Amino acid sequence: MTPYILVVEDDGAVRDVLATIAEDEGYRVLTAAGGGEALTLIEAERPALVVLDLMMPGLSGWEVLDELEPLPSPPPVIVVTALKPSAEQRARLEARTAAWLAKPFDIDALLMAVERTLARAG
Repeated sequence: MTPYILVVEDDGAVRDVLATIAEDEGYRVLTAAGGGEALTLIEAERPALVVLDLMMPGLSGWEVLDELEPLPSPPPVIVVTALKPSAEQRARLEARTAAWLAKPFDIDALLMAVERTLARAG
């Protein structure tokens, strides 16, 4: 069965673009407009991959990563963000995510990261 990808993005237009890109590649897509909704969907649906924005109102992407860390088998995460990370933030991203991409992102780079991550996840 085709894996679910959860797209977590507070900007509706960007969320729709990310979902459409994944759907066009044949993936099943769930979407969440914020971190709280994302955590509920992760628990209920067990997506194979999460594409996550960092800067969201309410529960931020950083806080979502904090909540996922202690889980026994959290889904891999690819961050897509407009944030220009500091050296410390970059190290956190590299340690806690499968990949991260800066907005505006390259579609081919995103798809390659998704394919690599899902292949590694098995």
